[in-house]
Amino acid sequence: MSAQGEDRDKKPVHGEIEEACRFFDKLIVLGWVTSDYALQGIAIEDGEAKNVAEIRFPRSPMETKDCDVPDAGAGQGFLAVFDLDLSRPSALSDALEIAIRLDGGQGITGKVAIKSDLQSLSAMLKIATRNGRMPTDWLAEEAHTDLALTFLQALALGDASRPGGSLPPRQFSGSASYWVGWIKDVPTCRIFVCDGDLRRFAPLENMRFSRRLQISEKLQTDGHEVESDLHGFVGRLPLSAFADCPPELMLVWVGKDLTYGKTKLHPPQVVSASAESIRDFTQSISAEQLPSVEEASSIVADFHALPRPATEILSKSRFGPEAAESPPDVSIIVPFYGEDIFLIDHLDAQARCMIDAEWVFVCDDYRIADSMRRTIENRQSSLRQPTMLVTLADNMGFAGATNAGVSLARGRQLLLMNSDIYCEDFAPIEYAVRLLDEDEQIGCAGFGLRFEDGSVQHAGMRFEKLPELNNLWSSVHPGKGLPAQWDGIAHRDSAIVSGALMLVRGGDWPDGAIFDEKYLIGDYEDSDMCLRLRECGKRTIVVTGDGLFHLERQSYSAFARQSARRLLTYLNCVYFNNEWSEMAMALAAGESGSANG
Repeated sequence: MSAQGEDRDKKPVHGEIEEACRFFDKLIVLGWVTSDYALQGIAIEDGEAKNVAEIRFPRSPMETKDCDVPDAGAGQGFLAVFDLDLSRPSALSDALEIAIRLDGGQGITGKVAIKSDLQSLSAMLKIATRNGRMPTDWLAEEAHTDLALTFLQALALGDASRPGGSLPPRQFSGSASYWVGWIKDVPTCRIFVCDGDLRRFAPLENMRFSRRLQISEKLQTDGHEVESDLHGFVGRLPLSAFADCPPELMLVWVGKDLTYGKTKLHPPQVVSASAESIRDFTQSISAEQLPSVEEASSIVADFHALPRPATEILSKSRFGPEAAESPPDVSIIVPFYGEDIFLIDHLDAQARCMIDAEWVFVCDDYRIADSMRRTIENRQSSLRQPTMLVTLADNMGFAGATNAGVSLARGRQLLLMNSDIYCEDFAPIEYAVRLLDEDEQIGCAGFGLRFEDGSVQHAGMRFEKLPELNNLWSSVHPGKGLPAQWDGIAHRDSAIVSGALMLVRGGDWPDGAIFDEKYLIGDYEDSDMCLRLRECGKRTIVVTGDGLFHLERQSYSAFARQSARRLLTYLNCVYFNNEWSEMAMALAAGESGSANG
């Protein structure tokens, strides 16, 4: 459509609205005007739509289909994007009245046919971006966001020119999916997910990047220039972007230099709430850069939105002396995952344990279930106390496995023990049992623990803000690694204690849920439990004395990737701070005041 506008004192205005294309709730318009007048704006004349993005570029009328313009010379082209109100019938009509506004009150109006195919859109965008006319930083400008998205769709029809690839996404039912892959110089790109027919798209959010040295070497060998070694990425896509879960999705990326690429995606791998699935997921999305607190809160919320499987006990087997009808004084609950090499130590420790106790070993890993059973059967004649082996159907993590053992325990008091605790002398534990019997205000007793070399591993904990965890409150071990200077057995109050070895009163936990199972795999559930006791008016103490050792983190040896372990710790730290930051701050201030006083 060509049109002219004329004023008594001014030269005629020449121009053309060449094409208009509807793309969902957007209208994209391509045209030109002669350069005698400044282009002030473009609008649909009846006011239905608002211009949300616009690009102007040099364009002579000789480049257009209409060359019958007197003194045709320099001109200016335009490409504009409008929001359409799809609730209005006129927005879906086959033709619309469009106006080009110029300075001095001049303008061009006319009705133009509306197309809706991607081929037409692609042709329009190629004209607007030909010969590098589009600014190289256009993706960074907020005003060009909608234009960027429409341009993306057209590019996806062509051949890729920026290398990259993606693994199958990890999908959380009902909340989000996570996308992991690599793209050359990925921080310079915007990344989108499109459905198979390119009719819908959504940008990945919460992006994090990682160094991929091998990819840099391969790209340079293939003749590509790279800006840095940052090629790996992790991004999140809310499922609301594709609520109907289309069977085919595509990952598309566009760089600021207008290079782009695309890859079809494999079906998503569903993440479940099992600890094994959580381990696998965190390994896949771990990167050098931790997510922000807000981003980590989204990941935690995605986990918590998953339907958590009920704890299912696959088998229960009893060994050793027959249990008495009356409950024992203490139930010792020890969960195992990954390795069972410490099981022999616990079985041998029964000969040194003078407490009226039963032992509950919880196998939270089907891979070691047969080995644990054989180990106990081979030593059955040497067992001195009633012993139970419980095998769970699913990997439930430290909190879930401990709670499963608690649900089967009969003791008045519960000794919660990591599998890598070594009890050379039970005297500090016997001391703590008496304290809990005598003082109802004591809700939990932690224990002084040593490393193998005799130095301090744990003697109570306090709260500090840690820069390496984005300055969040975290539990730290004062004196860790220093020589232990414990004179006999003693106790003192401590704000929080380690869950590696702690004694609680069974009656204080009638529902058996000692640890909050929303903490992933294992971290911070012990601090959380101590603060819940404090809310109920209970005290937490630490009992120090010789004879107890912690071979720290050896029970996590199967969790190989350190970056994944760090991410999991951080996610738990974020959840803990969302729940308890105010109390942690108050306790830290109180300890600081006591030290200064």
